[in-house]
Amino acid sequence: MSKKVIITGVNGFVGEHVVDAFRAEGFEVIGVGYDANPSETIVHKVSSYIRCNLVDMESVAQIDFSDVWAIIHLAGLSNVGESFNKPLQYINDNTSMIYNLLEHARTHDFKGRTIVVSSGALYDSQQPLPLTEDSRLLENSPYAVGKLGVEHVANYYRLRGLDVVVVRPFNHIGPNQKKGFLVPDLFAQLQTAQQTNATSISVGNLATRRDYTDVRDIARAYRLIALADNLNYGLYNICTGRSLAGTDILQSLQAAMGVLDIDPVIDGTKVRPTDIMEIYGDTSRLTSDTGWAPQIPIEQTIHDFIQSQE
Repeated sequence: MSKKVIITGVNGFVGEHVVDAFRAEGFEVIGVGYDANPSETIVHKVSSYIRCNLVDMESVAQIDFSDVWAIIHLAGLSNVGESFNKPLQYINDNTSMIYNLLEHARTHDFKGRTIVVSSGALYDSQQPLPLTEDSRLLENSPYAVGKLGVEHVANYYRLRGLDVVVVRPFNHIGPNQKKGFLVPDLFAQLQTAQQTNATSISVGNLATRRDYTDVRDIARAYRLIALADNLNYGLYNICTGRSLAGTDILQSLQAAMGVLDIDPVIDGTKVRPTDIMEIYGDTSRLTSDTGWAPQIPIEQTIHDFIQSQE
């Protein structure tokens, strides 16, 4: 059987890195995306591209599972803030996508493994750290409700005989990440300040600490899980097991950009009073079953992110 992998949501930030991870092992990549064409970052890397609306079963029916070793399901609505404005869409669409994909796989006797990407944001942060796969969950947004629905659908199809594994990655950072997240947002502000000779930037509460993993380490984890001969669990955290403060990220960016004389000034409108001070996870289950461990230090991540913006 030829080595093929299907990646849904291939045009997104994570998609290109998952493509790279599987290509490094000699796989042909079949990209599945909602856009008419593959993005410029993957167009020359995928062996084929399927334009597909995963919410529509007729559209999903065009996916051919012949000779496919694994499916990496990245596709989904992922903006937590937006989910409050579109709650029904986030709940319905995210669960419909995975239902349609797995039902199509079941009826076509797919024998490979499906990696279903959920989120470390599902955990209730008001509990002892580190957060393990058995830690308490909290449905505190339509996004979280939708992702839990995705997990339930995945578990249902596992009971029906499909090889389905759910992963909960924590915060992603890395090359080509777009605005709307900490690293690209701070970078954009520092760049503007540098260009305008400003001496400060406006920030929120950078004292909060989160578990940040380089997206390329996360992509490698997906590959290891997808190709493992034996797995003891159907659910894995993907994280570093340590936390970094927003101030650490900012200082790394400033050092790499050579703008140490720009000061952060807290803007009260950017401070969320409900922000939890620290979150980090436990990845021992994944390490035990696959040997995975984070390899890329934050300084390298920041350097490579900056290079990707040039």
